[in-house]
Amino acid sequence: MTIDDKIEEEYDVSKECDLKSIIPEVEEHKKKLSQEQLGEFNSLESKLKPLTINNPDHAHPGNSEALRKMGNIFYENEISNDIASQYYHLAFEEYSSDARILCNLGIIAKEKNDYEKAKEYLWKSLNWNKSLWLAHDALTDILSDENDTTGMVTWINKFINSVGGKGSIIQLAGMVEDSDYEEDNILYQSYDALEVLVSADYGERFDGYDVCKLILSGINPQLASQYNGRFGALDIVNLHKADCSPEKANTYDVRFGGLDIAHLKMARVKNEEAIIYPEHFDGSCISALVHENISPEVAGSYGEPLMPTYLNKGYSGTSITCFVKYGLNDKDVKDYGELPSSVICLLVENGISAEQYRPYGEKFVDTEKWHKVDWKSLIKLINRAKNYEEIAEYDSSLGLDDIIQLNYNSISSSLANQYHGFNGSQISRLVEYKIEPEKIPEYSERFDKEDISWLASFNVSSEFAEKFDPRFKGNDIINLKDVYSPEITQYNAKIPAIIIRALIKNNVSPEKAEEYLKHWNEWELIGVFDVPFDIARKYKENNGLHIGKMYRSGIMPEEANKFDDRFRSDGIVDCIEAKVSPEIANSYHGRFDEYGVRQLVEFNCDPKIANTYDERLNAEAILLLSSVGIFPGIFSENSEIYYSLLKDITHFEEDDTDDDQDSNLLGVGSQGIVILKNESAWKFSQDIDYEYSLLKMLENPKNVIGIKNKPKKRVALELEYVSGDSLKTIMGKKLLSLDKTYHYSLEIFNGLQELRQAGIYQHRDIRPANIMVDEEKERAIIIDLGIATTDPLDLPKDNRRYGGPNDLVSLGQVMYKMATGEHIFAESESMERT
Repeated sequence: MTIDDKIEEEYDVSKECDLKSIIPEVEEHKKKLSQEQLGEFNSLESKLKPLTINNPDHAHPGNSEALRKMGNIFYENEISNDIASQYYHLAFEEYSSDARILCNLGIIAKEKNDYEKAKEYLWKSLNWNKSLWLAHDALTDILSDENDTTGMVTWINKFINSVGGKGSIIQLAGMVEDSDYEEDNILYQSYDALEVLVSADYGERFDGYDVCKLILSGINPQLASQYNGRFGALDIVNLHKADCSPEKANTYDVRFGGLDIAHLKMARVKNEEAIIYPEHFDGSCISALVHENISPEVAGSYGEPLMPTYLNKGYSGTSITCFVKYGLNDKDVKDYGELPSSVICLLVENGISAEQYRPYGEKFVDTEKWHKVDWKSLIKLINRAKNYEEIAEYDSSLGLDDIIQLNYNSISSSLANQYHGFNGSQISRLVEYKIEPEKIPEYSERFDKEDISWLASFNVSSEFAEKFDPRFKGNDIINLKDVYSPEITQYNAKIPAIIIRALIKNNVSPEKAEEYLKHWNEWELIGVFDVPFDIARKYKENNGLHIGKMYRSGIMPEEANKFDDRFRSDGIVDCIEAKVSPEIANSYHGRFDEYGVRQLVEFNCDPKIANTYDERLNAEAILLLSSVGIFPGIFSENSEIYYSLLKDITHFEEDDTDDDQDSNLLGVGSQGIVILKNESAWKFSQDIDYEYSLLKMLENPKNVIGIKNKPKKRVALELEYVSGDSLKTIMGKKLLSLDKTYHYSLEIFNGLQELRQAGIYQHRDIRPANIMVDEEKERAIIIDLGIATTDPLDLPKDNRRYGGPNDLVSLGQVMYKMATGEHIFAESESMERT
């Protein structure tokens, strides 16, 4: 038997999948399905090939998805969880790596209060797909109900890993902060778990949620405790972000919270200046007023708005700034009536006075529904209209949107009012096609005004319109008028008119369309109608649009079916056009979906390279990293640290999509990665905030690396770029002369002095790899302060003291190595590691 014969036999459409014998009770439950649900179920069932349970030698790849969707019909519509479970189990037999199936089984078990079985399914589903929020939610509820603290901690750790965390509490905090599920119980469980995972150093003042915020912002317990007790965690975070020290913050009046003080501090407004403004102004308002030189007396002259905001009783600082700029006093503002100050400012800025606005407001604006008004369009209408009387003459049945459209299309009220019962859009259509009101035919009652506007605009007579079945509306008749025949009514009622038109133009009879409808839905017909039926059924792909695309691209079932289940038509066509065989395409790791494989193929990223990256990295991340020059082989250990840093780098690169500058890898150390971008060295490490806090202690250092800006998004630190190699790289190429050894030694010693004078007592990692050399300027620069310390008593990280300060002993070792090319002691791990 040939391969083609074997494929023909295995995909023989005459073989039926007899589900009745496997799930006999399904027929009874099918009676509970609606017509739409039953149609979907039968369509899915018709696509099934022989199941693994009946045909163990070959499982058809499309079965699992169809069975899962069949189960969903019973589960999601609350018809029968038992029947749904049986379909899910069958789906799992067909493809045992679909986490969604296990998730659904877990949720059903949870609803039956079978928590042990539920946890088994849910844990397994999360092992396969760590971003299934439904599974996370269900598991959280179970662990919470069981008061299972140990299980919750385990779940938290899995959850950290699922979003690419670093396996530490800081990353948990970051995940919680960045999540879109702020109101979900899942996050409050995370905060509760924090109380188990963190120390009690922050004290009773802060709960798990608070600690999460503080850790995320790099605020240690000692610093947090120095802020006045009136400040909560969020206040302290806002103050810290604004570089507002506890001493400064504590001097502000109690009426100001952390965010208020942050605004005032950034605007350089002192407490004594701020407190003389009326109390309803917050820090942001006061900052805006001070910036525009608006005194407390002027600001206070504006009384309570007619429509107070929910935040305070007064106008905002921004609004008052607008009023002052355009010369409006309190009475002028109130002349606009009950409107939010933001809307009044919008009117004022567009040159619309209260007198101009008032009649429009009375006609079109319900003050309780002001937020539903398209204010920009109303402003355009006011500015376009010669006067209100012109607008007032439009028929009372026409609303704001109608009049705006008519006015925009220069249709006067005298003309518009002749089209009784039509809205603005319909009148505009009739006028555009030059259909005068008296020439609109009398259509039967089955046609509404929208239908009539279409039919009349395209000169369809009432007699011709009546030939069409009532299921066809006005726009449908327009689509079918040039292909009409009595046969049109024989097409299935589910098929839209636009598809019927295409079928007729391509000589597809109602009978043929009906045959195709047994296997594809009405919208898929347009893709598959020109594919011979026997060929179309051989594709393992179920979607008619995809089948049509492959067929028209010359890709036959035998070739298309060699691609695994990830690939649909676009991916298969892309691969074949790129001369990527199914074998190569399938060899990409299963974590890459079709789109990911297409990206990797497009940029010539070989599967042997892509597959060796950390499994948690997607295709886009891999392409970004490879473009920077970061490949898997550079990481020999600390995989969790590097995975986290790689995630940080991909986010950093994604955020800089507007920047045309390429990025290049400069170096990889034991705790960090450095890339070159825009003439700066960007360092990524887990302790970036700590290193920044040390480097900013230095003022214009000559022999220590300098910083350019604050850390970007707490993941990347912009450093000066040193054009040159590390001392380790240079010594690997040649033995240094005594003059250079002496010169570089002095430079390094000077760098240590700069550190000490700044209050950084030990670098603790002086070695050739951490000395950059600009040979052109003969300058040696100490880099990587990741484990440096400001504590003079702190112990060294790697080297023994040998009777003296560790940095100096390390410098001595480096000097000996430069002069001789050998180690002064036995082979030193601390001197040699990268």
